[in-house]
Amino acid sequence: MSAPRLELLHARPTTESPGRLPILFVHGSYCGAWVWSETFLPYFARAGFAAYAVSLRGHGDSEGDLALASLSDYVQDVSAAIAHLGGRCILVGHSMGGIVAQHCFGDGDSVAALVLLASVPPSGLANSAMTLMMTSPDLMVQFGLLQSLGPSAVTSDVIRRAILSDATPAAEVARLLPQFQTESHTISLELMTPPPPRRPAPARPVLVLGEAPIR
Repeated sequence: MSAPRLELLHARPTTESPGRLPILFVHGSYCGAWVWSETFLPYFARAGFAAYAVSLRGHGDSEGDLALASLSDYVQDVSAAIAHLGGRCILVGHSMGGIVAQHCFGDGDSVAALVLLASVPPSGLANSAMTLMMTSPDLMVQFGLLQSLGPSAVTSDVIRRAILSDATPAAEVARLLPQFQTESHTISLELMTPPPPRRPAPARPVLVLGEAPIR
């Protein structure tokens, strides 16, 4: 089976910086490369980096079967994007994209540095899901609606609380909400207890940024 065609958004610097590696951004669940396009890509392009964002298969404008897409499929997608960029990059992963990035980081030396933003930990989401079920059951219900029926079935307040910033204006939430989507049923199960990533080679930098828990 041939690999799916993947959407790859980009913002290139106006002046080239020799020796500076490109940055590749990997999105989390329920969205696509579009989440990086308005702020992150142009910001890093202005800073002199060639900045790219890939939509994993079945997300955004990428082809591929979403329902059965697995962690290994997403790792394959990111690896294909890295190869397209020349075979070496700085990799940034958010949430689900963070665990995908961790697996890419431990597979060879194509990832020179890794940045994890509120990433799924190597141990998975089982404990987090249990905590969320006990403390915010309404969010669990709404996540179930988003997963099964799509963004039209959830309230904008849930997206703001769970995915966006508290400071996001209501009009901005309404603009972004229709761009969210369902997620792979396979990966949703895998994220509970994912296989551990390979241990990467030493002397490659990793930056991990967390966030406050959902209220």
